[in-house]
This record gives sequence, structure tokens and C-alpha cells, in this order.
Amino acid sequence: MRLPVAAGAEAAAEPQAAAPPSAEPGAERPLKILLVEDHRPTAKAIARLLRSHDHAVEVAHGLDAAEKAVAAARFDLLICDIQLPEGSGLDLLPRVRHHLRRWAAGGAEAPAIVLSGFARDSDVARSLAAGFVAHLAKPVDQAHLLATIRRATARGEPGEGE
Repeated sequence: MRLPVAAGAEAAAEPQAAAPPSAEPGAERPLKILLVEDHRPTAKAIARLLRSHDHAVEVAHGLDAAEKAVAAARFDLLICDIQLPEGSGLDLLPRVRHHLRRWAAGGAEAPAIVLSGFARDSDVARSLAAGFVAHLAKPVDQAHLLATIRRATARGEPGEGE
């Protein structure tokens, strides 16, 4: 089923902290990613996509499982849904921030990306204020997700990959 879209509505479909670079095949390095997503079919699809790009993915289906995962292992990136059974994904960052700092080099935090069905400007602002580096609206375009991951995990000069 297709519905007509008002002019300019597409721009609001996936609000971002910054526009991602165009996808370049082979430009990514393998990462260890913690995916926090309670909807099992969505988690399976995203994990399959990330694994197809040589990333190692661990899935946590809620806040408690995510906390246990970050306490037990090191990850290069956290990708988190907002609406979870035990609360908001926004609640997760303050609870695991010390682990994110432990994972990253030089005292910086390992980056975190939000996946959310909520895409208003206020939702994006809340995610960024909580410490996430990007807010992607669901359903997320896979090329856009991969480009955002590359940008969020880029190493080198500040601003590299943006």
C-alpha cells in the first residue's frame, strides 16, 4: 500500500545529528557491537545485516541484559532502541557510561547510536542530550545505518568521516 507524501515530509523521515557520508564498499573495519533491541525480528534483521559486513554482534533484548553484557565484555559501539520493556533506552547510557569509557581509548566514550520509532525534533534532541552520537528513525535504511556507524566509529582527526 502506498500513500501520497506531502512535499518536504521525506526530510523528516530520518532526522540525524549530522548527514552521514555516502556509503563506500569496504570502508568499514570489523567492530564488536552491542545491539539492544527488544523486538526479536528487528534485532535478528539488524544483527544479520551487521554480521554480513563482518561485524561481531551481541544482542540484548532489554536494559537488564544490556547492563550485564557491558559489564562482561568490551564493545566498539552500542546501538540501542529507545522503547524497551524495562524503560527507555535513554536510561541505559547513564547506567553504563563507566563501561563505555572503559571500552574507549584515552578516556573517551565508545559511541552509542539510537534506533527509534520516535522521530520528532524533540526526540532527536533528547537522544543527543543523553549522549548518543546519532538518532536513526525506524525503519532504518541499511546504507544509512552503515554510514552512520562508520561516522560514529571513525578514528583520526576530529570531524573525520562527517
